[in-house]
Amino acid sequence: DDAIRRVRMAGPEQYSKGQSGLKASISSVEDFDIKSRISSTLEKLLSAFSEKSPISSGTIAKEILLMRPDEASAKMASLIPEKFQGEAEERPFDEWLKQAEGLFDPEAVSELDEIMLLIGLGLMDPALREHLNQDSFWDSLIGGLKEPLHNILNERGRELLILPDSVPTVPDNPLDKMDQDRLGRAAFAEFLAQRIIALSEKEGSYAIHLYGPWGAGKTTLLRFLKDLLQKENKESGSRWLVVEYNAWRNQHIHPPWWALLDAVYQETKDKLSFRKRACELWWRFSAGRGLYLVSIFILIVISWGLARGVFPWLQRSSGNTSLLAVFEDMANLIALGVTLWGIILAFTRSLLFGSPKAAQSYMNSVSNPMNKVRERFKTLIRRLTPYRVAILIDDLDRCRSDYAVALLEGIQTLFRDAPVIFVVAADRRWLNACYEEVYQSLKPWVNAPGKSLGTLFLEKTFQLSTSVPAVPSELKKEYWENLIGIDTAEIERKQKEAIQRAKEKLADIKDEARLMSILRQKNTDPLEQQALRQAVVVQLGKYEVVKRTEHALRKFVPLIEPNPRSMKRMVNAYNTYRALAILLGMDINRDQLALWTILSLRWPQLADALADAPELIEGPNQLGQSVAAEISSLLETQEVREVIQGGTICAPLDTETVRPCAHLRS
Repeated sequence: DDAIRRVRMAGPEQYSKGQSGLKASISSVEDFDIKSRISSTLEKLLSAFSEKSPISSGTIAKEILLMRPDEASAKMASLIPEKFQGEAEERPFDEWLKQAEGLFDPEAVSELDEIMLLIGLGLMDPALREHLNQDSFWDSLIGGLKEPLHNILNERGRELLILPDSVPTVPDNPLDKMDQDRLGRAAFAEFLAQRIIALSEKEGSYAIHLYGPWGAGKTTLLRFLKDLLQKENKESGSRWLVVEYNAWRNQHIHPPWWALLDAVYQETKDKLSFRKRACELWWRFSAGRGLYLVSIFILIVISWGLARGVFPWLQRSSGNTSLLAVFEDMANLIALGVTLWGIILAFTRSLLFGSPKAAQSYMNSVSNPMNKVRERFKTLIRRLTPYRVAILIDDLDRCRSDYAVALLEGIQTLFRDAPVIFVVAADRRWLNACYEEVYQSLKPWVNAPGKSLGTLFLEKTFQLSTSVPAVPSELKKEYWENLIGIDTAEIERKQKEAIQRAKEKLADIKDEARLMSILRQKNTDPLEQQALRQAVVVQLGKYEVVKRTEHALRKFVPLIEPNPRSMKRMVNAYNTYRALAILLGMDINRDQLALWTILSLRWPQLADALADAPELIEGPNQLGQSVAAEISSLLETQEVREVIQGGTICAPLDTETVRPCAHLRS
């Protein structure tokens, strides 16, 4: 203090020099003091970082962890990104030391070592602390102290020890990009995209039902499908136009088929040539208005004929110019009015501007309108060649029953002849209930064992139905940490690299059995194992693998329904079940999965009951509670018992094999 006062009493130059010298002296004293209060390990780090610019808490933490001999520290060091961005600002190493030391009670901690510094860094930077908490590393770090951490911290340290009881606000929006996926949904989207691309365009429309409860991720999967199909345009020459249609936002428009037809035209018209677009516009203008337009044209001709021909002739013949001039002016006005009225009426009552009233008027004024609409849609799709069209319909499970049923019936009847792929995302229970409500009067008369009335309708509408994949158990923790703000950037990078390696490893394998064999190989790294699963799912969607699987499943033909479509439906359902099982980490025997697939297709109500109570597979008496009469009687029928027992083909289904299969129906 005396030195400072003397410097201040001197002149400005002496004061400046004295202040600089004083700072240097204080700095050297502080350096000496801090070195006397830190461990030898930290002294080495102080020397290493002394000439460096301000650094992040993550950089120091990484260096400390790399100096420790245990595997857990080395693993944690590998998870900290090289360019760690924490919440605390960067600062010189010695400043980190001083501030970390200031969090501990000097009577309890006489020397700051690397563990204390690591804890101090975590207290000062919550982002680093959350990062260190992966695999409970932070807890084990604190657990290794000789005394409880709370006892050796000062008041400031104890304040920082208590994290705010809050997490980031997370928007509940569907994902837009596949690289945002944390739950393995992107792999399932690739699987579906490959199945869609492989479909022949010579067989008319193909409808896929993507089901799951609200919030399961149906919209996200639709967006991934859109990205994949559009990406296919660039990579393989397959050219796709993807139309997104939100049924809920359009349910006020009647008839439902018109809003869908208009959405397809509006989103694809840029791909039409000038001549094809002109043809489409002319149909929209003139559709159902042929006789009406001719009548207007004749009326306009008559009006202008009177104004320009008859009245001038009468004027010249009679010589009465004043009266005839009045008639001529009136005729001109009438002719002009009729012309404008005809033009306005023709446009407003045409389909040109997508008016629902115009569509309804078209329905009322044309004989066999549905057949004409069907042919019109088929013509539009043909004009878009060489592009193929996929229509993604979302939020149908928010619509009224009458609208949902009308739209699905339109897909099944009006648009079935055009080579279009429909993917409808909706909760299957909702759609079942919609059909049950609309066709309630038919319930006593239309039924089939193990199938509800709604199921019978949905079977006719969709060629393939699949649930949204559930969340694999090992990804739940990672997804949760991502939601609450833990930095997982390094994990995400490693995950992407692992997926790329797995895809390259499996690229040439075209057989399901070999793929499953590779998947069964032991792998201790959960990231590598999950990446391998996703790569196998993508590979299963390829055409060559599906054809070989179809051949392997032919032995089950005696157990499926005797109709031409059953084998294809069975192969499609089996492949989607296999993909879902792999993503969930379940290794289900091929034969048992085939039996479960057949049972689910033939008696979906029984499959739902077994999903809730797998013990029922052994018989209704195995469950210590009442069983619905219909389910109980189904379990006793010869056909059901034959499928459950595997016929003479394979081992039977039992409680343990049904239990994992139950997760495949949501």
